[in-house]
Amino acid sequence: MYQDLGRRNAPLGLAVRALMVAGVLLTGAACSSNPPAPSGTPTPTVTATTATVSAAYCDDLQALDGNVAQLRALNPNTATAAQVQTIIVDAQNNLGKAAQDASGVAKAKITGVQAAYSALVAAFRALPTNVSGTQAFQQVQPQITALVAALDAARAGTDCPSPTAS
Repeated sequence: MYQDLGRRNAPLGLAVRALMVAGVLLTGAACSSNPPAPSGTPTPTVTATTATVSAAYCDDLQALDGNVAQLRALNPNTATAAQVQTIIVDAQNNLGKAAQDASGVAKAKITGVQAAYSALVAAFRALPTNVSGTQAFQQVQPQITALVAALDAARAGTDCPSPTAS
């Protein structure tokens, strides 16, 4: 079942392996950071109860919410490697943008999203090669839920809107 990762319409079991490859790329991109401030530069503090963050940061979080929704909407019985790969590459781009657009309090919050995403990738990587699509989604559901919680935490206390109910 996992022999041919190059097939665009490969079953979800193959998608799991494609996700693992894409996840390595995403984890590397998401974990990059801006260079540290020169020594002697004061660390900014947030005194307001709601932190003002850039509109781009909020847009990036909403795009990541959309990626999670797309992943959850896949039918485990019919999803293909290409479908999962497309979602993961898009999530990679969105998480990279969020990390770049984060500043102040959001900078610390985005690290939680990066960690949750890395845990999701690790969960996919740990799946046995003979797992069905349904089993794969059941086994990574806790990590998907943790990613949603990390996105909520990244948005909490900011002026970013909550995701719309699906």
